[in-house]
Amino acid sequence: TANFWTAEDIIPLNNEYGVVQSAPDFLAFGDNMGEEMLAFDKRQGAVSGVYIFTWDDPSEEDALLVADSFEDLIKTIKNANEE
Repeated sequence: TANFWTAEDIIPLNNEYGVVQSAPDFLAFGDNMGEEMLAFDKRQGAVSGVYIFTWDDPSEEDALLVADSFEDLIKTIKNANEE
């Protein structure tokens, strides 16, 4: 399950959760309603995969690729909800 943040919340939440300081090449845009944030790698531009990292330590080194694209993430979520 994913919780996508509103456009108005993305920048403030990236600041609040330390993404800007600890993982400046990433832009968090949501969470998995658990212990991890969803983020794009800004260095990859519009073709970025989707990554996760933890709330308490949003480091670039620990970012884990979970989908090759936003579209793939949506497909994975849709398939999981249909099961």
